Amino acid sequence: MRLPWFRTRQADYPDPMALPTPSADSAALITGASSGLGTDIARELAQRGHNLVLVARRKDKLDELAEELRSTDVRVETLACDLTDSAALDALPGQIEALGLRVDVLINNAGYGSAGPFIKLDPAAEALVVFQGPEAYVTPSWYAAKAESGKVVPTWNYAVVQVHGRIRTTDDPHWLRAQIEALTDQQEGRRVRPWHVSDAPAPYVEAQIRNIVGIEIAIFRIEGKWKASQNRPAQDQPNIVAGLNAEGATAMANIVRQRGGGEHR
Repeated sequence: MRLPWFRTRQADYPDPMALPTPSADSAALITGASSGLGTDIARELAQRGHNLVLVARRKDKLDELAEELRSTDVRVETLACDLTDSAALDALPGQIEALGLRVDVLINNAGYGSAGPFIKLDPAAEALVVFQGPEAYVTPSWYAAKAESGKVVPTWNYAVVQVHGRIRTTDDPHWLRAQIEALTDQQEGRRVRPWHVSDAPAPYVEAQIRNIVGIEIAIFRIEGKWKASQNRPAQDQPNIVAGLNAEGATAMANIVRQRGGGEHR
């Protein structure tokens, strides 16, 4: 998303983590302010005394939040705007200027929810997902022909899987939570003290899940391909495997050992 009309000077704030001092004619502009992280940031900035301009698609949610935040004695303005609509985005600077406020803090929290482009995908269209496996540079210095004729060039070994299927989007909170917990457990499982989704407050997690679009692919074709020096003569294979292992590319070295052997496949 572009907000080209928002300008400040780095020299004004030598500490990049510092916020400018609130003033009566300045405000923090927060996009995606109607739920989740945007709402939490709005509450925090209001407590710090910043006037706010809250932007999101849902005016009713913005107005509810504005009513709550005005109890902190700051000015809170709400603007309903779909930031994926270029015309609405172009009109936003004029709307803010009409409020008589200068934006000196920008929190760009807008994202794509269920109204974004994912939901507009043609369910009959074929989707392609590419899984990149081990890959490694292969120097011609490992080839016997380098000393014999010099007629050798570098190459790149790789392994890849392409999955074809039809895409389905979902905002089912139970489905989304199951995916999030599975992914989190996979990444955290090796830690001494793993973090779990349940460690975060339930309302906070639920708010984050509402901002996620789930994607599922119904697979109907899988294609795999590898280039693992299988076109090189058998005499080159040990040198290639040893060279890859020496450079830390052990996964590709194992594939060369399994798939190599001097035959073109």
